[in-house]
Amino acid sequence: MGSATTIDHHPGKSTVIENMTAELQSIMDLVKTIEQRSADLAEQISIHAQRHSFLTYAWQESRKVADEISFSAEQRVDSVTARAKSIVAPQQDQITYLNQEIRRLEHEVSAREADNPAYTIPADLKITPLTIQVDNVIDLTAYLHLPPHRQETGITTTTSEDAAGISQPVHPIPAEAAAQLNGIASAVLEQEPVLQPENGHGATADDNRMAGNQSGITDESRIESPVYRGDAGAVETMHFDTEINIYHNHSGPGWHRPKHRHHWKLQLQVEIPEHNVDVVYIQISAAITATLARFDDILLNRVFPFDIIEPSQENVAAYFFNCLEDTLVLKELILKELVLVEDDIPQMTINSRSTDIEEMLKGEDLIQDMRTSLLDKSKNGKVAADRPAKKKFGFLKRG
Repeated sequence: MGSATTIDHHPGKSTVIENMTAELQSIMDLVKTIEQRSADLAEQISIHAQRHSFLTYAWQESRKVADEISFSAEQRVDSVTARAKSIVAPQQDQITYLNQEIRRLEHEVSAREADNPAYTIPADLKITPLTIQVDNVIDLTAYLHLPPHRQETGITTTTSEDAAGISQPVHPIPAEAAAQLNGIASAVLEQEPVLQPENGHGATADDNRMAGNQSGITDESRIESPVYRGDAGAVETMHFDTEINIYHNHSGPGWHRPKHRHHWKLQLQVEIPEHNVDVVYIQISAAITATLARFDDILLNRVFPFDIIEPSQENVAAYFFNCLEDTLVLKELILKELVLVEDDIPQMTINSRSTDIEEMLKGEDLIQDMRTSLLDKSKNGKVAADRPAKKKFGFLKRG
């Protein structure tokens, strides 16, 4: 058998051992480095996993909040749409009915025009011109019904003289046309009340004077237009009902009531002054709805002024009265009464402005300050009041 050479008998024994030791140490250092890197990677993986978990949770919560906001917005839109339809629907039905009536009347007028040919008026027909100056239907009607003019035909005819002084007869108006003119004048006169002229002379005095002396009417004379003297107060009172949902929580000495809901009906009485009788019902109703819209279906404790004062039933009703009165004053209307009704039971009646609320909010209510400024300027003639011809500025004035 051959002999085996062992390391002990190797000529470079010490060198080989040193090289192998160094190589082993290098391998061990590499293993430690790899283990350290593995630990670092495991830590980073753990951090990324936690971050991913957090982001996933945040995303889920964001989706939940977004869904709640979207659902709330959809409900709000549906509520506003339903309220708008409830306001517009009756008016739309009325508009449709009026359009049908207009078409029916136009058809009747067209049929009558087709059945009744136009009157042929002679070319040489002359009508006596009025001997007085009139500029309105009332004065003309009054003049035509004075005794000298109350004839069967309703209109008098005269003769005209040519340059040679020869009088020629004038053809009368056809009896049917004259009867129609006389009927129209009579209808207008019957619809108007018998009123005294501004100069204090009654119709009897004018009749007697005209009957006694027809020559007393000259080209310079003029019939006084009657002045309609109604009551100094309002000529009409309008009633409005509006509903509002509110939430609030309020407290007092020794007690506290958490958040709860009320469904109130506000019954309003609005006086229309004598000079503002052309106001439209739907415009007032829209102004009232717009004034209360910012309080509808929200928590009052979070909106002005009830984030400053206690949102008790008395304070809420008093502030509503003040706001509505300010809105209506800009339209030259008068809020006479506000009745707060809940569950068909009147809770309170307010018929005057609350100065206590104004004192509590002095310097705080910017909207009220704007309204007061506009009202003062309107009274001083610097800003025109919200008359029907200026409706496009009404919502700007309400702030």
